[in-house]
Amino acid sequence: MCEKIKEAFRIAECIDNARWKTPSGSLSLVNYSHKTDDIEDAEEKAEYIILSHWLTYICERQMSFEQIWDNGSFVFSDMVRAYQKAKEINEAFVTRFVESYYDEEDKKYKIRFKSETKCDINNRVSPQNILNDKVYFASRYPSTDAVSVFQTLETLKKCYNDNTLHTGLYNYINNLNDGCTMIDLLFHMYKLSYNGIGQPTFNDITSGNNIEVSKVLKYKSNNSTEKIDKYKNDKIYASKRAICALRDYFKGAKYIEHFKILLGENAFDNLSKHLDQLELPGDVWNNNSRFGKCMQDLGFDYGEVKTKQYLNRALRTAYDAMDKKVGYPEQFDFTFDFVPRMCEKSNCDICLFKYLKGKNDFDKDTFNMYCIEGNDDKMCPVLLQYCGYTVKCKKAIKKGACLSKLLQKIK
Repeated sequence: MCEKIKEAFRIAECIDNARWKTPSGSLSLVNYSHKTDDIEDAEEKAEYIILSHWLTYICERQMSFEQIWDNGSFVFSDMVRAYQKAKEINEAFVTRFVESYYDEEDKKYKIRFKSETKCDINNRVSPQNILNDKVYFASRYPSTDAVSVFQTLETLKKCYNDNTLHTGLYNYINNLNDGCTMIDLLFHMYKLSYNGIGQPTFNDITSGNNIEVSKVLKYKSNNSTEKIDKYKNDKIYASKRAICALRDYFKGAKYIEHFKILLGENAFDNLSKHLDQLELPGDVWNNNSRFGKCMQDLGFDYGEVKTKQYLNRALRTAYDAMDKKVGYPEQFDFTFDFVPRMCEKSNCDICLFKYLKGKNDFDKDTFNMYCIEGNDDKMCPVLLQYCGYTVKCKKAIKKGACLSKLLQKIK
């Protein structure tokens, strides 16, 4: 195993620590339509928080981050609160939260989600939604997302009706055996919302221009149902949204305590030791050509992989080949924040990956101009430049997130 590859994993681990083990990782993505503190039952609150986040991630594709999480999560959290009070997921329920509409710009009918609750004064939703009172959200693939979202809620409602002592999400998650692995849990969650959905179009779930609810709730694609062995070997690399959501529940400060309630503390603690089973979510940022070239130069073998999700496979191959494990593949998801600020702006002179390559682009003197090591009350300028993370110097050192300390150790 090339020593440079191990060092690359150490850099990723360091930046990942800055992302999740400091206040940078404590933010809540969801723009809740109902105050979480108003829900008294701990398990019901946990389901509301986790499921609102999970449904929003279903739509996390090819749109601005703000549009999805400011507007979309408001709608889906409103939907989840209604689901918790509904007797079943039927036509009446679906039509409360989704509608077809005529898009004047594109001159055709489309589908969009809508909230039932008024947004009132909310500084996160778009100005147009404030004028509308309620919030509307048209995702990038609304027909596919509608099938995925409502079939998810229908499955969970059945789980609830089978055992009303617990929430539907609690019952669904706890349907796994005691010895389940992180991959087992990931596949179980993937099946809840993605498996067999395919890519339904507007025409697949409508009659004329009206949504046909029975098609939304019972749509089945021609794709064969995924088996776990095939999933582990192939589909897992394309499960970006499921991996990202599950990762948040184990690493995001706003979600950990609530997911523990649903999963059980012992199971949570045991599975937290196996985050290395999660793959790097395939994404435009970690597949950026400039960043990818650096990874190849460091020795990561992209092989003959034909898919777009190539770095995650290269990371898994390298990680499995290590005699002594360092970090894990999912930690490279920092590229979401890193590539736009570093690679796309050619900030190579302070990039530790460039330093590993032994290229002249890296300049220690320039790096040291950014570093304020030992100034406990100041934010780390290096992490701010790398990824936009606001972390105090003292906290970065304490949490293993200081890149300057790491630089001193790199051979």
